[in-house]
Amino acid sequence: MSGYIKNDDRSETTVNLYASETLCATWISVSLILLTASLLFYDMTKRSSIKIHYFVAAIFAITLMLLSVITCLSGTIDYTKRVKKQISLSKFEFNQEKNMSKVVTLIGILLTLIELGICISIIKSIIV
Repeated sequence: MSGYIKNDDRSETTVNLYASETLCATWISVSLILLTASLLFYDMTKRSSIKIHYFVAAIFAITLMLLSVITCLSGTIDYTKRVKKQISLSKFEFNQEKNMSKVVTLIGILLTLIELGICISIIKSIIV
């Protein structure tokens, strides 16, 4: 039995928590890439680097931003559910992980609000 490592509940839960954080970070990264692409596309059309009607370009940019918001929000919600489930299934206390999950959730919510703010400002610039 040398070399056999017993996979106890605590280590399994820790691995699952890290997997949830990695998945959340991936979703947030995808969200930020979509946001960057939408802002870059919108700026290129405003500077006439791309020949496309301003209104159509704004619709594309807003669509990419809304996809970014949905991605960030769904990643944050999924992360929160996964972490709560893992902690509730474990018989150990995970105080540090609980606190960290609150921070990650807060960051996801703040990023979503910032992305929504940018989207609203572009919508307002189209209307005016």
